[in-house]
Order: sequence, then C-alpha cells, then structure tokens
Amino acid sequence: MFVRSAPDVSGQDIIPSKINFIMMKKRLIKIITLILVQFQLVAQMADFSVLTPELEGTLRLGIINNNESLWLTELKNVQVKKNGHETIYTIKHEWLKGGVLKIYQRSLIDTKGFIIKIEQTVLPAEIKLFWAYGGCLGETVSPVKNENLLKPEFCKNNVFSIEGNSFTVYYGSSRRLRIFEALVPPSSVIRLSDANKQQSPLSLFNSGKKTDAPALSATFEIENNSEIYFCFYRQNPKADYNYFMLPKLYKTGSYEVHPESQWMKSTPD
Repeated sequence: MFVRSAPDVSGQDIIPSKINFIMMKKRLIKIITLILVQFQLVAQMADFSVLTPELEGTLRLGIINNNESLWLTELKNVQVKKNGHETIYTIKHEWLKGGVLKIYQRSLIDTKGFIIKIEQTVLPAEIKLFWAYGGCLGETVSPVKNENLLKPEFCKNNVFSIEGNSFTVYYGSSRRLRIFEALVPPSSVIRLSDANKQQSPLSLFNSGKKTDAPALSATFEIENNSEIYFCFYRQNPKADYNYFMLPKLYKTGSYEVHPESQWMKSTPD
C-alpha cells in the first residue's frame, strides 16, 4: 500500500472558538481526502476474461521458477492502479529477487477484446512466464469476484488453430459458430493442454492434449528491460491485427486502415 504523507498541522495555535473548530474540521476533511486519493490498492491479481457480455474466453498468467510454478492469482500483494483507460498491475515476489513485473491492460475501441502489455526489470535467469487461454463459452455468465472462468466445462467445444504466435479459437454450436482471434508473445512455446489440470501452471503445461476440455498453455520469456504484448479480439474490417501493430494499438486502442492501399498503417501522431 502507498499512502502519501498528509500535511503537517502540528505547532499551530488552537483557539477554542466555533470558527476555528469549523476551520480545523475542514482541514481534517482535506487531510483524510488526500490520504484516500493517494491510496493505491493492494489486491489479489485477477484473470482476464472477455465478457461481451457473453464469455469469449479467459487468459490466465503465471510464473515458473525451475520446477515450481504459481498462478498470478495466488499472489496476495499485487498493487493495482487505474489510470484513465488502463489498469496497471505491479507484481513483486521473492522469486523475482528484487525484479518487478508490470502488467498493463486496456480495452480495444474498434472491436470486442483487450490488449495487454507486460514490462519487466531484471529478472533471475531461471524465471519464465506462463499463459493459458480457453473457456470460450459464447453464453452469458455471472461470475463472482476473482473466479477462474477457465473452467473445464466451458472448454468442451473449443477448437484451436495455431499459426506461429497467433491463434484462432472456434466455439459454440454448428448453428451458432463463434470465432475469436489472439496474438501472443513470439517467444511462446504453445501446447494444447487439459483444462481439468490447473493445480499449477506447470501441471497444466504438462497435462497432455488428450482431453475433453482443451485449452492452450505456453511458457514464454521477456528480455530484461523490454516489453511484450497479448491481444484478444473479434476480427472485423477495422480490427485485423499483426503482432508488430500492438505497441501502437496499445497506445491508442485503435489501428487505422489506410484508405488507398488498405494496408494497416499507424494513425499519425
């Protein structure tokens, strides 16, 4: 928790009059307000679910330390800050040995979906990061706070088509087939996994592909003092992305199509 120091009101003469009592009361209210405004929430990390309001899938993140692994939702002291269009998660943990992991998330303007940027300072060489995605239901759900929506029963009809560091997931019935797109870090080592086995990131990663509840899982790395991106979205004429577009997409929430060539080009600054 971060609380900025309140103004010092010590050493002032306190005169027992009604006017001074009112002034002191107002001053105290300002001090309390300042403390509340500067309070930065320390909370538990949440998974990232796409609700449109129908459930279009859930992204889970984790960290791996040699043969041990943890979901980020298991970390109890995550600093969460909302800043305009984005939410920022600052993660510190003994495994990181003084390193810091920052996760930035924002919604997209031209389609249903979201984009994530992850930054890190120097992390130990044995640390890897982990992601899992699935649970595309195509139906409305009413989740409780911090509930994991990558449920095996939501993964039953999910079919994945992987191409490099992008994939498409098909879900729903044949009469109501849905399609969702994703771009993930280029360093991702992707596997088809069993969503029934989510005791830890490594248990999911090593679960095998013979399952009635398919999900994708992957390990990935970030070079020191660099950043990587995830993007999950429904494709349309204004939302057809490649990984190289994601830094600009994160800044603006949109990526404009050039009207003459129809190639995707950055909106001028």
